[in-house]
Amino acid sequence: MYTKNPFAEPPPAMRPKTFDEAAALRLAMVQFWESGYAGSSMQSLVERMGISRQSLYDTFGNKRELFRSALEMYFDEHIRPMIDALERGDRQAPDAVRGYLRSIAEISNDVPAGCLIVRTATEVSPDDQVIGEMLESCLTPLREALARVVARGQQEGQVGSGRSAGHWARSILNFGMGLHVARRLPDRGVDSAASIEAFMDGLRPAA
Repeated sequence: MYTKNPFAEPPPAMRPKTFDEAAALRLAMVQFWESGYAGSSMQSLVERMGISRQSLYDTFGNKRELFRSALEMYFDEHIRPMIDALERGDRQAPDAVRGYLRSIAEISNDVPAGCLIVRTATEVSPDDQVIGEMLESCLTPLREALARVVARGQQEGQVGSGRSAGHWARSILNFGMGLHVARRLPDRGVDSAASIEAFMDGLRPAA
């Protein structure tokens, strides 16, 4: 039977983290948001987060794992509030959809222009299934919330029934992605309000 050597030196104690993990992750999220997944090197991430490369690996794993964590934070802080606003139920369906689209067009300049999901989707190969699944995991709850709002609007006669709620949800989501791209243009999507109203005209029931 094995007996522990009483004279053996104890294992070294784990060194406590000397940085705020959530704050470092938020900085990584902003780095990916500004420069993209491909455009964010490990060195740029280390410098942005203000931690050592070893601390990054020990705490967050490799670049792809770090991106997954950053994307989860992005969903919680930027996508989840949109879903919550859509599902409040205190507005008519067209107003909820309009509010969702305006929230994209009028997003604060305190955050990077555009959307982390859209930016990643436009730069990463469609063949990258792992990244694709990460993005889809963020978009699916939003698409489903939009579909529920549209279905409610169709039942109440406020949204056209010529197309399914799922079809409308995809159209709204795709239009919203276009608004995110427009915000990255030099004029910051200055004409987005008129475009949103034109889109909303198509959502109404046929006369």
